[in-house]
Amino acid sequence: MKENKEQKLQNKLKMFTDFYLLDMVREQYPIVEKITIDNFTKNKHTNKFYPEFVVKLSDDMGYGILIQTNIKQTIRESIEKFFSDSFTLLNANIKFI
Repeated sequence: MKENKEQKLQNKLKMFTDFYLLDMVREQYPIVEKITIDNFTKNKHTNKFYPEFVVKLSDDMGYGILIQTNIKQTIRESIEKFFSDSFTLLNANIKFI
């Protein structure tokens, strides 16, 4: 039963990513093509999950650290706003391809 509840919560975050987060980030940064969740790790002390995101950027040109940092911040703020009780997101948990 516990795994089922955790799986439902993870699925909600995946749907949130697909239907809201991607559009919101694209609105500010049109270079973002796709955002996916690659994996979840769980902190046994806090009982929170750490989702690992992969952000695909368009191949038009190389993008600097500042733009990537701003995209990470936007993603982090959205997760903290809507899922603060369940998920924690660190900058290291967002990778770019």
